[in-house]
Amino acid sequence: MEYKFGSGITNALELKRRAVEDYEATISELQQERQEILSACAHFGLFLKENSILPYNDAMEGYLTLMIKEEMEKAQQSMV
Repeated sequence: MEYKFGSGITNALELKRRAVEDYEATISELQQERQEILSACAHFGLFLKENSILPYNDAMEGYLTLMIKEEMEKAQQSMV
């Protein structure tokens, strides 16, 4: 927003105060929009997880650890 002294604002202090108020309002709007976007992303991620064709594994690290352990056991059994 553009501020001019001829727009009814009589001094520099009032001009700065209104500019700060406008910036604070813009920041508040953007923070609210950010929260809405994050919420939509979370809902979309949940939708994808529930409706995916391939299984979604939340415990990928545990799964990989189990697979490594099983393969190591197979390797040890083949050496005996």
